Amino acid sequence: MLEGLLHGLGPVATVDVGPQVPLAVERIGVEGEIGVRLVEGLDLTGAVGFTRARFDDGIVLGLDDISGNKIANTPAFTTLFAAQYSREFRPGSRWFARVDFATTGAFEYDEANTQRQDAYTLTNIRGGIRIHGVIVEGWLRNAFDTRYVPLAFLFPGFTPSGFLAEPGRPRTWGITAGIGF
Repeated sequence: MLEGLLHGLGPVATVDVGPQVPLAVERIGVEGEIGVRLVEGLDLTGAVGFTRARFDDGIVLGLDDISGNKIANTPAFTTLFAAQYSREFRPGSRWFARVDFATTGAFEYDEANTQRQDAYTLTNIRGGIRIHGVIVEGWLRNAFDTRYVPLAFLFPGFTPSGFLAEPGRPRTWGITAGIGF
């Protein structure tokens, strides 16, 4: 329950706003990125981030003491490593190939830390040609068909697990064509 105050004159209303969102948290994080061209046409990229996000001591949500619990939907780390090679095969025309590996660290789905997603890695591959302003590329996302659930929310009584979740994208592939001006 929140007590409304009007210009310091004391309580003027009591309003039930449902579950309270605790704001006392400990957060610390760092991230970095680097890109390098090893040789003409070969580019490497790397990025990494680390996060520590927890509720402070003395935090109660409903009837649960969540002191020290991890903040929901906050992965402990993320990484991205990519390599791209491109080569001109005639003036104004290039072919290219790229692979990237994106890892998301484990994270909790709720403040009580009752359900979690373990760390997972998605591998994506692209390749194609660019001839003057025309580009045609083929792509494969989630190449190894990794099973993961990037979003889940506590929804008691709606599902057997008590969570409403969205599964991650399965392996997908396609061809893209475009014209640049």
